[in-house]
Amino acid sequence: MISLNLLPPEQKEKVKKMAIYTVIENLIAGLFITIAFLGIILLLSKNILEKKYAYYTASVVTPSYQTLILNQNIKKINSELQTISSVQTNFKKWSIMLVELDKLIPDNIQITYLDLKSQEQEEDTLKVLEMKGKAITREKLLAFQENLENSSLFTQVESPISNILEQKNINFNFDLTVSKNFQEITPE
Repeated sequence: MISLNLLPPEQKEKVKKMAIYTVIENLIAGLFITIAFLGIILLLSKNILEKKYAYYTASVVTPSYQTLILNQNIKKINSELQTISSVQTNFKKWSIMLVELDKLIPDNIQITYLDLKSQEQEEDTLKVLEMKGKAITREKLLAFQENLENSSLFTQVESPISNILEQKNINFNFDLTVSKNFQEITPE
């Protein structure tokens, strides 16, 4: 087959350039379409990844929050157990002292108030029992005071002068320092 080209050379050049421009134009359009398609795919992928990330973050954070609450509860329980252990360690059977004290109280003496306090002295802690009550006669009160002073339960008996000013119906008070030997008694 014979092909004849009757176009002038300038026209031929224009047609060649036009063909090259068309090819370049088609390549650029194809490139833009490809980039737009990839952009859409990337946006969809980003959206899916964000949803998955939010899901996994929520599933990881929730156990962490639960673990935090659990740890706080464990610390609270441990603190309460330490307090209980401290109370049990320092426990004294004060009822033994009360039974012994009852043996020292003569007839016609009534105890109305007892309060056991701790007093810090130098490197020692002393237990002081504050006692208040009522005595029918001064003689009964003095006998009671002598019983307290002779008892091994107490190392010191403090009695204000007001205890012996009245003859009858005496409101008295004593500050009794509990003996170290008794303070060291542990429960059975």
